[in-house]
Amino acid sequence: MSCCGSFTPLNAAMKRFFTLLAFGLLALGVARADDTAKAQPKPYPLTVCVVSGQKLGPQTYTFDQAGYEVKLASKDYLPEFQKSPMKYLAKLAQAYKSAKPYPVGICVVCGMQLDSTCYTFVYDGRQFKICDPSELDDFNRDPNKYVKIWDAATARVAKEKAAAGGVPVAPAASGNSTMTMSM
Repeated sequence: MSCCGSFTPLNAAMKRFFTLLAFGLLALGVARADDTAKAQPKPYPLTVCVVSGQKLGPQTYTFDQAGYEVKLASKDYLPEFQKSPMKYLAKLAQAYKSAKPYPVGICVVCGMQLDSTCYTFVYDGRQFKICDPSELDDFNRDPNKYVKIWDAATARVAKEKAAAGGVPVAPAASGNSTMTMSM
């Protein structure tokens, strides 16, 4: 007889259950911690250095701060940023707030229909939406290509709205919007 009472198949089954439960909860906690660690910062919304106002170029220094990607014209501006980080982060937050809204319901990179889980970011005063953050690499290879697509879609939407007498264009009967982007 053990100190914890007699051994029965029920006790063994309960012990296995709680052991599996403990491992499951541990795995869930590790997975959540891993998801949190993978959270991407909001992409940099400006085309100039947030500190100096200079156009970004080959010397651009990039880092993450408080959930934002920050880009400086060079690492030389880092001490200035560090003196008042909230001042510069507020500029980035304002750029997100004042961005022109995304004009259509499809991904600017792949052209697929967007759903509620799409990834939203701001670039050059424009809000962009993509299916997945992994598409940022494609966007960043040639952002001007996607700015032109955005501008064309915005012009087309404005033209369709004007043709409809200022009333927003309704989606087509098939459920797909009549607003599309050319890739």
